[in-house]
Amino acid sequence: MTASIEQDKLVRPRRGARSGVTSIEFVMVASFYFIPMILGTMGIGFSLVRAMQAIEITRDAGHMYAKGVDFSLQANQNLVVNEMGAPLNLQGNGGNVTGGTSGSGVIILSTITYVGTAQCTSCANLNHYVVSRRIVIGNHTLYTSAYGGAMPIDATSGDEDTYTTDTTARADNFSSLLTMTAGQTAYLVESYFVNSGVSIPGLTSQMGMYNYAIF
Repeated sequence: MTASIEQDKLVRPRRGARSGVTSIEFVMVASFYFIPMILGTMGIGFSLVRAMQAIEITRDAGHMYAKGVDFSLQANQNLVVNEMGAPLNLQGNGGNVTGGTSGSGVIILSTITYVGTAQCTSCANLNHYVVSRRIVIGNHTLYTSAYGGAMPIDATSGDEDTYTTDTTARADNFSSLLTMTAGQTAYLVESYFVNSGVSIPGLTSQMGMYNYAIF
């Protein structure tokens, strides 16, 4: 009887040792759930911050454009790039109005006009929405505006001098955003930024953020 009891003591694990093994197992299993959750929350948080910054720069640039700030001037472009767009890696154009090929964002400033008889009496774009001016700041390879085609833009001013006759300047789909009457003008600013926040393979990815504002 005594030998049987001694053998049982040798086989049965100690309670303290078993508790330590259980703790290790819990930590290992929990890490598969909590670590991805924490990293995912951080990634989403950084993305939300970048989204708010993108909305702010879109509205600020649009307000300035609608108030008459001439963004064909390099000094004014630099104001947007250096003062507002730096956290989003918005890069300058190098002195043009058609955009560059570097950076993580682009801002497209468009003047939309509804052509009426005050602009022309029998032109091809009579009673059409057209782009009469467009200035691109940043990386134009990231996004192209859906309003207006590949119309000829003056490389210095951004003006579309033939907007009353050139059908590629038409932007009739703008009517889905705003209804205008003959002769009216609206100022549209669009932005597209690649999310430069935390990217975790399998959890978060580099997403594109599109915003627009009308003035």
